[in-house]
Amino acid sequence: MIALAEALLDVPVGGELDLERVAARFAESFDPARGYGGNTRRILAAIRRGEPWREAVETRLLPGGSFANGAAMRVAPIALAYYPNPAEVARAAEAQAEVTGHTHLLGRFGARILALTVLRALRRGVAGHPFDFAGFVEEVRETAPAEFAAALDWIVEHRDALPRQAARRLGTGLRAVHSVPVALWAFASRAEDPEEAIVRAVNLGGDADTIGAMTGALAGAYHGAAALPRRWLEVLEEGEKGREYVCRLADRLWERLGLPSEAGSQAP
Repeated sequence: MIALAEALLDVPVGGELDLERVAARFAESFDPARGYGGNTRRILAAIRRGEPWREAVETRLLPGGSFANGAAMRVAPIALAYYPNPAEVARAAEAQAEVTGHTHLLGRFGARILALTVLRALRRGVAGHPFDFAGFVEEVRETAPAEFAAALDWIVEHRDALPRQAARRLGTGLRAVHSVPVALWAFASRAEDPEEAIVRAVNLGGDADTIGAMTGALAGAYHGAAALPRRWLEVLEEGEKGREYVCRLADRLWERLGLPSEAGSQAP
């Protein structure tokens, strides 16, 4: 996500996403000690060795493309870079999925739906309006693959479900069709309580760090960073690209929008 934000800032405001820059930033920040999926690790290692990214992906592409959640987990900055245009957000969200081979229909749609949900959260939060998850689903359902459509319908009808019920029905594994909907449920079930939404997300089990990251992106987009508990931010790692660096990236993306700074993403 940090590398994607950097790549977005490498191009002019509103400019087309440069996948060469995305690949270069991904390779530059690649740290094998971090938690990458196996095929993503192989692709990024090849790009870092100097292999052209398209070749690196093509020669390592899983049958049908990856349907995992990696492209969705990192996609939130797209909503800031192409705010408030949903068509551009959707296009860029799916495009960046290509760089790590997340080209399966479900992998691409996972990135698309999460980016569009973050965009919706930003727009409603800036305007001070309720999120209206049912209205959002009505807008996006027609383009959703059947598995995603069924999950979205369930969320609309079961926002008051117990977390264990949501985890059992939606799934918490690394497939985008499981982890993205369950992150959407965690947010939708407690949209007005960002701390509780994120706590719910990480306690669902399964791919907890990714589910928490996606729910956190939604809660932060809707409420702003000031709504996040300071005690969480204070224990985040520092370093060359630690907490303060990430906050500056977010602020730079926000400033490009030209919206009032008090609604922005500055850390408390």
